[in-house]
Amino acid sequence: GEPASWKDPVKYSFSHGGKDGFPYPVDRDVYDNSIATVKDALYQAKLDKYDKMKALKRLDDFIS
Repeated sequence: GEPASWKDPVKYSFSHGGKDGFPYPVDRDVYDNSIATVKDALYQAKLDKYDKMKALKRLDDFIS
């Protein structure tokens, strides 16, 4: 297999991978669905606009 890539963290990720220390290729549709689920949760959260924007910014920084 290929080594883990810091340039393409989606290619090999622990978010849907094993916790045994060895990442494996992630299905991008599953990954995108996970991101959409978190975004939806943030939009529905009972937070003020400022806190929602901070949370969305952190999510964007994480996935970018």
